[in-house]
Amino acid sequence: MFIEKLNRKQSGVYVLEEEKTVINGIWEGYLDHDNVNHKSISIYTGSKLTGEKVENCFISTPSEAPWKTHIKIFSSSPKVYVVYESTGDQVEAEDINELQDELVNEINRATTAEQILGENLNAEILRSTNAENLLNNNLNNEITRAKGVESGLESKKSDKTYVDIELNKKADKFNTYTKEETDSRIQKIVGAAPEALDTLQEIAIALNNDKDFAGTMTNELAKKVDKVPGKGLSDENYTATEKSKLAGIAENANNYVHPSTHPASMIIESSTKRFITDTERSNWNDANSKKHEHSNKTVIDKITQALLDAWDSAVTHISDTIKHITSTERAKWNTVDNKADKTYVDNTFATKQDLGNAGYGDMLKSVYDTNNDGKVDKAGLADSVPWSGVTGKPSTFSPSTHSHDSISVVDTRSINETPAELLAGGRILKCELKSRAIIGNPPVNACANSSYAHLITIVGWSNSSGGYPVQVTFGKSSMAIRIGISDTAWSSWMEYRTITGGVTWNDLKGV
Repeated sequence: MFIEKLNRKQSGVYVLEEEKTVINGIWEGYLDHDNVNHKSISIYTGSKLTGEKVENCFISTPSEAPWKTHIKIFSSSPKVYVVYESTGDQVEAEDINELQDELVNEINRATTAEQILGENLNAEILRSTNAENLLNNNLNNEITRAKGVESGLESKKSDKTYVDIELNKKADKFNTYTKEETDSRIQKIVGAAPEALDTLQEIAIALNNDKDFAGTMTNELAKKVDKVPGKGLSDENYTATEKSKLAGIAENANNYVHPSTHPASMIIESSTKRFITDTERSNWNDANSKKHEHSNKTVIDKITQALLDAWDSAVTHISDTIKHITSTERAKWNTVDNKADKTYVDNTFATKQDLGNAGYGDMLKSVYDTNNDGKVDKAGLADSVPWSGVTGKPSTFSPSTHSHDSISVVDTRSINETPAELLAGGRILKCELKSRAIIGNPPVNACANSSYAHLITIVGWSNSSGGYPVQVTFGKSSMAIRIGISDTAWSSWMEYRTITGGVTWNDLKGV
């Protein structure tokens, strides 16, 4: 993508900000503009110098294009914002090539768009022509149809003879009723019938569409009982058997009154229903008044007969002349050397009588530490004696010269420490043998072989305020670096240029 260039300023600078997307904790590339003042570069996680400042980055200048700035940023933020000052851009062949490429791409795009526009225009002309032809065809068809209808209507004109014959087939006014006469005769039939039954349909519905309604009513009436004077009919439809049963019930047969009391003797005791005596009731009431709860009930509930038997046995052992010891005491006793050697004890330990008047611990602080500085007064004086004032010291110390050993390489191949774990150990420089897989597979060319790596760890401070630890691996042809980016995470391994004939300062300048 071609980036708009900035004219060079003879005085003053441009202040620019670029947004970069971080992938896997790293963004690497050239800044968009040239002639950048490296000291002015600031990197933040938010726009316009907001958010957290990012300190972990590498800034370098390619020797082939010293006006460009290459930067490698390490951050856990998904985006970072690079703010810097520039005096303007350098126009180079690459920029002209990019501009030419953009022009060619634009020409190609315009040519393609022109071709598409021409094709669409031709297609629209063809569609319009076809639509016009279709419209003409439809118009001609409609004209032909209208002419056909007109011809048919002309052929269907009726002559006078035909009309007279057809009219003679109709009834004349002397043999037909007028509307008023018809309404009058219908009214005579309806008479004073209610509105709900003043049509034949309403009457048919009322008769349940029964053609023999009179016969149906006669048959239904024949099924009814005759009305006997002095007797009535009931919906209960009593039978003769039921009537006889009711007649046999004595007067007041259902007039039962339940007594208000019963004698206790009529209650039969069972396993779940029993009487209690006055004595039993008194005992229960007395027990209820004396009930209480133990505050240590959970402890009491755990006391079993086995525990009681063990306690009885323990009391017996306490009164024994032979004392018992625990297994722990026995093991400790067995570890004491010379425990049965009386001569050793007599020669090794002093008794109170042996000490005599040795003082019995009378070294009081008030006597020997009069200034209360936590040191014996004479020992405090010794602290102020110069080396030259020490008497009786040897003139030389063996050995008088020595050499430092090489730094040891520790085999910790299965351990991958986090940045926080390394910081907890304080400032260190250590060399270790590591499994490549354990430390995130640094490039093979920067390792001892395909399975193992020689790892150098540098911890410059005891917390992240001084920067996270740095780890380096060296191989036959290159080296790789990773940097802690949080308490728990490392950056990806970064391999740096091929090494030939050993590593020189110039090889490390771009790091």
